[in-house]
Amino acid sequence: MLFKRRFITYNNHDCLPVGVSLTNDDSTLLSCDVHVSSNCVRLYNVQNGQLTHRISSTHETQLDHPSAAMMNLRDQIVIKEHNHIYVVDSDCETLIKTIYDRSSMKNLYGVCLYENKYLLTIDQQRAENGRVLMIDQDTPQVVHSFDLSPIILEDENLIRQKYNREILNGRILPPQTSKLRFFAVKNERIYISDLGRSLIYVTNIHGQMLDHQFTFGGTGNQPGECYDPAGLVIDAGGNIINADSKNDRIQV
Repeated sequence: MLFKRRFITYNNHDCLPVGVSLTNDDSTLLSCDVHVSSNCVRLYNVQNGQLTHRISSTHETQLDHPSAAMMNLRDQIVIKEHNHIYVVDSDCETLIKTIYDRSSMKNLYGVCLYENKYLLTIDQQRAENGRVLMIDQDTPQVVHSFDLSPIILEDENLIRQKYNREILNGRILPPQTSKLRFFAVKNERIYISDLGRSLIYVTNIHGQMLDHQFTFGGTGNQPGECYDPAGLVIDAGGNIINADSKNDRIQV
């Protein structure tokens, strides 16, 4: 396989890139910058690495910590903030809508598209609990909330017994250390990275419930183990690609 190297650099040191994604035609890279002096989303031409647009705070949008951004199938840019989501037109200037639900959107992490209609995001207010929120892009309302607590609180011995092929000798940290930070969607499966516990949960949406498939990982540096899985993507073949940050490697 041939990899073409391209480097995208900032003109100053006041930057802290967190999340990246591609537009639908793979021509533009979206990069979130959460540095206190920036707090913006930058768009770069993939071919030449040149900055094409920068989405910053306006009188309509207040970007305080834009840690996830993506493009939906309508070519609109979806930006996840701490407790709300902005949808911006492809011109990067026009705010289309703000998605906010005071009762359910408190502490959001990540944003993904599901079934080409819904947005999914994770809300985790305390370590032992967490929810996947399903948001209808048209209304826009939270139409369902899926509880992740049963997965997070699953007994360690039961985890090792049920998923003995997926978890070998990796250390399993207690639920109190849970930090659900990254997730990906492929077909009907949801892959959730627990940064605090170094675990990855794989689940399906089945009607009004989550159907937990398996858990894998565990803290360690052996194959299949990880340490702070700080990024997650699923390729066309269904392979799970994990940015194993504190082991300085990427695992497939």
